[in-house]
Amino acid sequence: MSPKPKRSRSIPSTETLGTEKGEGHARSARWGGELSLTRLTVKEDGLCCDFRGQVEGYGTVYASHRFVYDSKNESQGTLSGEARTFLEDGTYITTPHRGTFVREGAVLRSYFTDATNEGVVNFVAWTINLTADLASVRYWQLEGPGKS
Repeated sequence: MSPKPKRSRSIPSTETLGTEKGEGHARSARWGGELSLTRLTVKEDGLCCDFRGQVEGYGTVYASHRFVYDSKNESQGTLSGEARTFLEDGTYITTPHRGTFVREGAVLRSYFTDATNEGVVNFVAWTINLTADLASVRYWQLEGPGKS
């Protein structure tokens, strides 16, 4: 078996996850980026969204998410999806997304893990403004190459 080729990006050590009192979300991401909401489809039980944009360490990312409301409440639910990217050196990275979301008005906050085809596991938090067609992305590497 030949050794796996090295990627062009290096991954520094991660920061410790923490929460600000009363905010209920991770306080400072190790890496991040911004994605444009390129498609939104309203479904009876939720939403389907496509995104495209730049994420630090991953370049241009393409993602699709399905948001399914809880049966009792349209302000929270589960998400599933997929993200893909090509790095500058041609490396192809793909990962499933599985997690939860909360909605306040036109803003969704989603929290999920991903597990790339290269063995990297991240905790990811997105804030999606549906009226501005933007998603702010933050992530922390939990496992994988370069994790200290």
